[in-house]
Amino acid sequence: MTRDSANLWQGANMEQGLFQWIEETIGKAVTALTKQKRGRDAWFVECGEDRFYVRGDRAIDGGIAEYYSLDREWVLLEQLEKTNVLVPPSLGYNRERKALLQKHVYGDVFFHHIDDDDYRETVGNNFMKALSDLHALKPEDLNLPEETFHVPTTAHDHVWHDLQIWVDVHYNSIEDPEPFMTYAVEWLKRFEPDHVCGTVIVQGDTGPGQFIYKDGQVQAIVDWESAHWGCPMEELGQIRQRDLLYPFGDMMTRFKAYEEYSGTPLDMDLIYYYTVRSLINTPLCLIGPELLYPKEHADIAERLAWNALFLRVTAEALAEAMAIDISNEVVELPPEPPSTEMSRLYDCVYSDLKNEQQPLIEDDYQAHRMGSTTYLFEHLRTAYKFGPAMEEQELDEMTELLGSRPQSVKDGQRLLDKKILAGDPAMDEAFIRYFYRYSRRKELILGDAVFSQGDQGKVASLQLLRKF
Repeated sequence: MTRDSANLWQGANMEQGLFQWIEETIGKAVTALTKQKRGRDAWFVECGEDRFYVRGDRAIDGGIAEYYSLDREWVLLEQLEKTNVLVPPSLGYNRERKALLQKHVYGDVFFHHIDDDDYRETVGNNFMKALSDLHALKPEDLNLPEETFHVPTTAHDHVWHDLQIWVDVHYNSIEDPEPFMTYAVEWLKRFEPDHVCGTVIVQGDTGPGQFIYKDGQVQAIVDWESAHWGCPMEELGQIRQRDLLYPFGDMMTRFKAYEEYSGTPLDMDLIYYYTVRSLINTPLCLIGPELLYPKEHADIAERLAWNALFLRVTAEALAEAMAIDISNEVVELPPEPPSTEMSRLYDCVYSDLKNEQQPLIEDDYQAHRMGSTTYLFEHLRTAYKFGPAMEEQELDEMTELLGSRPQSVKDGQRLLDKKILAGDPAMDEAFIRYFYRYSRRKELILGDAVFSQGDQGKVASLQLLRKF
């Protein structure tokens, strides 16, 4: 290990052992190393003119990562490389350090940054063609272990063999009930479909931002950790959730292209259902495992923003599926309260972080981390100012649903949970409207921290397929 090499791995916050494994696997000396700005460990690696990519796991103990691991993704990628599915060529997987090494795929990722309308449609349709090629694969085409890639045989199994994992992770990690998740899970049980449109490899988090394109053609589909066998309409629901922060154009245009390429007719009722089913994955895996006891050095603000956003769009998807127009539901922050000694301290610290400290950081990754910390502090500042008034709003609305005023929000959540489990279909519209307003309050209390998950943070909304 030369001094220059040590400077590379130390400067990029990489473990020495991982750096050595990369050089041994590639068979060349690393000449440049750049840590990617994202919530998990990932690096761009250069060896002279050759370029590679290293991705670590999510560094989460337990939770969904226990089931959908990088190790499992590596097993799938080995099989997909034998097919015509476009995936980045993989060079190796380090089980000890949980790192996947792949060849760099050249091209662009951010579909919504395309300015030319014709080019945008070309790329979008090409991705739907690539997705239809993936869905043409049958279980017998891939030599995947049944214990980690179960092949469902019934409509019930198509929904629950994957969803049950996310539900178990949620309920095994929370300390108090989250009535919104209880309602969504119970809704999925009540309206479970009795049919599917086939059994395909569902990439699990597919759509814009998850494929690399160049010259109008998809070069590779990336991030396969959540892949599993399922219904193709589930995949279309997944694309709708990616569209939230990475706009993908007119969704029905995309879906019609998929229908033409794949030969699989669109089933709108299944798409509505699987949209709800896909959207709740994020809050199910965040509320307990990652937000109840947040870890240092994690992008906590981003996780809070993802959670609030996906709660809100889950409410939008439930309303769409039930043909409920919630466009008239408006939630706003209470009036600015008078400043206090404490609120002025919050303001000073926030200004120092944002305007003094953050501009001084030149390293991209460290700037990303400081940005995340600043967003988190902005949330704490907003919660201090508006939290008490927002809690009163919450209690007022709980009173309407319960018939009496709970002693606290926590008490109200427990009572709402019991009411949901008691099961009263006549309450569906009232619950869906309430949970929409509930999630909007979560977004508002974040302040500008909603931007921590992308430039669409404050305006992202589910692109409705049912017109009201």
